[in-house]
Amino acid sequence: MKKTRILACLLAIVMIFALSACGGRGTEASGESSGSAAIVQKDIVNDPIKIAFAVANMDTNTSVWLAGVESICNATPNVTLQVFTANGSAETQSTQLQEIINQEFDAIIIHPVDSAAAASLVADAEAAGIVVIHLNLGIEAVHSGGLEANSYNLGVLVANDAYTRTGGNAKCVAIGPPVELSSVVLGVNGFEDTLAGMDGMEFLESQAGDWTTERANAIMRDLLTKYNNDIDVVFAHNDQMAIGAAQAIEAAGLTGQILVYGADGSTDAMQYIADGKMTGTVYFDNYQMGQSAVQFALYALAAGVNGSNLSSTPVISVPMVIISSDNLADYQK
Repeated sequence: MKKTRILACLLAIVMIFALSACGGRGTEASGESSGSAAIVQKDIVNDPIKIAFAVANMDTNTSVWLAGVESICNATPNVTLQVFTANGSAETQSTQLQEIINQEFDAIIIHPVDSAAAASLVADAEAAGIVVIHLNLGIEAVHSGGLEANSYNLGVLVANDAYTRTGGNAKCVAIGPPVELSSVVLGVNGFEDTLAGMDGMEFLESQAGDWTTERANAIMRDLLTKYNNDIDVVFAHNDQMAIGAAQAIEAAGLTGQILVYGADGSTDAMQYIADGKMTGTVYFDNYQMGQSAVQFALYALAAGVNGSNLSSTPVISVPMVIISSDNLADYQK
């Protein structure tokens, strides 16, 4: 079954649960639920619909999400899209979210800078009848939905691949997410926990990065010095950090001797794999995630779903695969 059909089926299942939670409400915005939010339903074919795409940063990953979002919005004449980029600032994103609420958008597709910091404004948006769909990073407030590449399983996938490639004998390190996101981005936890159950695989330590190549390069240089180059595997929580680690390894003359893994399936990472500087990147279809986020938002608007009539946030888990030299030709274009 193609991933397109898988996601479509998952969306349908999620919306069945969501519709059940709605209790069969009418088609107009009307009344209150057990919470305080107004229930809004839209004619998604004919009503004008405004969607905000609010992201922490505009980078390789989020630009592909945006391309997927735009492909659906541009093909839907009654939908308009506005992009908000916080440039890594939680304060900026909070200001932008307040602006989106004040301007009475119909839906927000969000990748938060700080999940906890965004929670109160996401709750305010849902209370105003605005559908909120998160991408990858969950938010600590019940909202209409989200799409995630399961971070914990990402780490499990990398640990298992590293075990196979090293013959079960390796010293491993990780470069994780920023400290403020460590509780919701759990790839390093999955990596460490899985290694703990493997004889011969030693987890040395993890350090928090900031998603950037430059910081990961500095972290990797420090780790190589600390362990006298005696490291066999490094897992970074995104491709930009993996590239930074690979650059530090190359500068130390150790390319090919240390397995380097990233996540996102970016074009840059695939080139590093082709050049033998990275081992693998965990791929999930960001373009399709963007498309599905818009579809999810439209379905929620059509059904009158929001945080007030859901007991928890419905989340679609996106399929993942490791791209390596073994299958690179299937993904590199």
